[in-house]
Amino acid sequence: RYTDSQVGGVKSWDNALMRAEATYYQDLRQDDDFAFQTLPRLQFQGRQRFWQDRLEAGLAVEGTSFYRNQGYAGQRLDFAPSVAMPFHLGNVAFGSIRVTGRETAYHMTDESAGQPELPNAGRLRGDQSRETVQVDAELGSRFSRAFDLNWGKLLKLQHVVEPRVAYLYVPFVDQDDLPLYD
Repeated sequence: RYTDSQVGGVKSWDNALMRAEATYYQDLRQDDDFAFQTLPRLQFQGRQRFWQDRLEAGLAVEGTSFYRNQGYAGQRLDFAPSVAMPFHLGNVAFGSIRVTGRETAYHMTDESAGQPELPNAGRLRGDQSRETVQVDAELGSRFSRAFDLNWGKLLKLQHVVEPRVAYLYVPFVDQDDLPLYD
């Protein structure tokens, strides 16, 4: 029913990445003036290890402008610094514990009603923000075995199994007065 057209670019460095893109959504069945267009979406992600690689600091920033012909529209800025502690338990297991703070700010450029309908009787109130902290942890291991094959140029085959267990805690945050963009 829908198709999208995208254009963008990526620039990467050793410890960082910047991405810019624009997306246009089109309804193939009817003229849909309520479809959000992301013109543009800018993202930055960076990380740096400290203390002999025992601590990792990261930053993710995303800014998006949501436009459409009818209904509410605006911008969203998401700012998420994080601190992680990767670890190894000998040669048996590895993992990490990460804490991420998140601030998401919304700026409304048009507050008229539209689709999708909003909770809270559809009342949008200018500039809004949402703050939260999330915690995630991961523990994993890696087992491998190399098999001798001697099939022409294929001499060996390595089979790897990496079981992982992950936990993510994101507390409930009331979002009834925030716009539903995506």
